[in-house]
Amino acid sequence: KPGRVSDHLCYFPDVMPTLAALAGVTCPSDTDGLSFAPSILGDDARGAKQAAHEYLYWEHNKDRAVRAGNWKAIQVGGPEKPWELYDLAADPSEEKNVATDHADV
Repeated sequence: KPGRVSDHLCYFPDVMPTLAALAGVTCPSDTDGLSFAPSILGDDARGAKQAAHEYLYWEHNKDRAVRAGNWKAIQVGGPEKPWELYDLAADPSEEKNVATDHADV
């Protein structure tokens, strides 16, 4: 519906399964993506609830990052560098590294 806002977290690999779902075709099963068609059309229109990623992981050059819920961990510069951790709910600008305070995460 117009003006509707979604807080569903998605990333680029979700585009192909979404387009496949909207086109009514089968998406290859070897993708990491999840269709976000229910977020676009509404759960009832697609007959399914919106699936969510347990976590997202990506790499670029020597940098790595993983996100699970409101937590985001990043490692900049290669595997010998320390991990940084951010609570995106409290710190969306990623200004306060809380890795030492939350080693369990």
